[in-house]
Amino acid sequence: MLPGGHEVEVAVDEDDVAVWRDMQLKGYGIPPVAFGTRGKGSKGDLCTGKIGTLENKRRRHLTLPEFYYLMAMDNVLPAGELLLQDLWNRLGSAAFTRTFVIYQHFRRRGWIPRPGLNYGAHYVLYRGSAEAFHSEYIVYVQRDGEVSSWNSIQSHTRIAADAKKTVLLCTVTSKRSPDDTATPRNVRSTVNPTLTASDEGLTSGTYSFFGIQYTIEAVAIRFWDASIAGERQLYTFQLQPVLPKNIKSAKRKGNIQQLPKR
Repeated sequence: MLPGGHEVEVAVDEDDVAVWRDMQLKGYGIPPVAFGTRGKGSKGDLCTGKIGTLENKRRRHLTLPEFYYLMAMDNVLPAGELLLQDLWNRLGSAAFTRTFVIYQHFRRRGWIPRPGLNYGAHYVLYRGSAEAFHSEYIVYVQRDGEVSSWNSIQSHTRIAADAKKTVLLCTVTSKRSPDDTATPRNVRSTVNPTLTASDEGLTSGTYSFFGIQYTIEAVAIRFWDASIAGERQLYTFQLQPVLPKNIKSAKRKGNIQQLPKR
């Protein structure tokens, strides 16, 4: 675990090509050099993840919910049930539980949640690789019973409007599972690796982990200009448009003949 206790660093052997490729294709973590850890004389590489003198290792920094999902549900880094339960108990603060339940909710629906620090949020959601798409949703995770003021909602939506994104205010409630037994529930779940990101079911979901049932409720908000409130328009919520990135073509290299000066 890294200093601060909010991220972990995962090292993958160069021989584990499948694991490394899986982590990259599914958008897990970021290279350590993104945190400025590339020091003098080191050979950090954003693409390979190699850093410093440990060039036989590829490294990624993962958030705690991301790390747990990687082991428990996507099976990229498989772990035994006893270890998963022990980690759940160790990490099981209210803040971790909320963010993990929200994280796995969006992952199940084909979205890639990434840290939303640029917007002061918990997550931003991509429908594919961050290299190919812009994020489309900004996710704020609220405590159960927390009420957002109009000032905070206005600030959230103004930021989102400028970036052409939709705000999701998410709340997680919990209670003992109806079918709870003396043995803790298995946290593993079948995840469809070919699942396509969809707006359907984005704002609600119910899940059970280790005998506790968690219910997610989210409100989707877009900026609304109060100055046009008097106009007769239909303000029905529209699905978030797909935002692919414009991939710039590489400059062609070759012999360029210069025209003679006149």
